Amino acid sequence: KGQVHALGVIEFFDTPSSYTIKLDFIKNIDEISLKAEQNNPFSNWGWVSKNNKTEEHESSAEYIGDGVSHTFKFHMVPLNGNNAMVCLGGSTPPYFQIGRGKGSYIELPGITDMSLVQIKAYAFSNYSRPLVEIQDTDGTIVSGGEAQQIPLEYDTSIVTEQETVYTLSSTAPGTPYRMVTANDQFLMMSHLILIYEPAD
Repeated sequence: KGQVHALGVIEFFDTPSSYTIKLDFIKNIDEISLKAEQNNPFSNWGWVSKNNKTEEHESSAEYIGDGVSHTFKFHMVPLNGNNAMVCLGGSTPPYFQIGRGKGSYIELPGITDMSLVQIKAYAFSNYSRPLVEIQDTDGTIVSGGEAQQIPLEYDTSIVTEQETVYTLSSTAPGTPYRMVTANDQFLMMSHLILIYEPAD
């Protein structure tokens, strides 16, 4: 089942060769939504939202895995005066959503003595069409983190879940990296998998 949080169900998988964080944004959606309402009461257009503002702003979510705290940070950029938000969507299929404007991002946790080597983002084909880059906290695109669309193929007629993979190199241990929108589109995902490996 994993830990039920206001922004998803999270699981941790630790092996001698890797450490994996899996976020499931659509599993146990009713329980997640209830927790979100209890922690951050805001409901709009049928979904539960953690933040919904017309100015640029930030939020965060903390998870505990193996007794270690992992913090995900969210930076939301509005577009043309429209609200920016991070939230769960309750439509079919459900989704996690952040953004609205270019430059919105999720900051992924850094793990001591481990380097982020792969990101697998899953999205259904009828979601939004963001281009997403992987950047360091200075705004530099990391090797392997060049912009890709999530989902790779946008299609509203046949709805399928698609995988977008970033295989990263030269990432530093214990360092957070960001999934940053490179166009004015919401980043919407059903699942997110982060794979870390021990530093050389």
